[in-house]
Amino acid sequence: MGPPLTRDSRLLSGYNAPMRRDLPEACRITANRLLVFFAASLLASAIPLSAGEGPRETKLRERAARLAGSLDDRALAAQVLLTGIDGKGRIDSDMAELLSRIPAGGVMLFRYNLSVDKEEIAPFLRTVSDTVISGCGIAPLLAVDHEG
Repeated sequence: MGPPLTRDSRLLSGYNAPMRRDLPEACRITANRLLVFFAASLLASAIPLSAGEGPRETKLRERAARLAGSLDDRALAAQVLLTGIDGKGRIDSDMAELLSRIPAGGVMLFRYNLSVDKEEIAPFLRTVSDTVISGCGIAPLLAVDHEG
């Protein structure tokens, strides 16, 4: 029996389980399919279903389904992520590569990201958004942590 698992190690081991290389191929495929199903369910539920759904809602739902169908498993699963980023007024090449490879559905910005001149914030936000768009074609939700 190994060392006792802490709360953090349990969370991390559970998060990494679908990507572990020592699992049989069938398990990894099943785990990936579940991630895709989960992400697709979240995307589909983003537009409320009502008995009196009009043409606009139907078009939005159809557009969301086409968009979700056009994404590979990794990009679709990334759409449920809200992540913070490194960088003060700019993103470095490692962070840009990561956001392109795993295009998160949202990016949370903190005080340290935005403690620059006002004129630098809009280009920074544009760069972050364009970087994520280059990975999946979908603009991320940009959020700001405004505590303190």
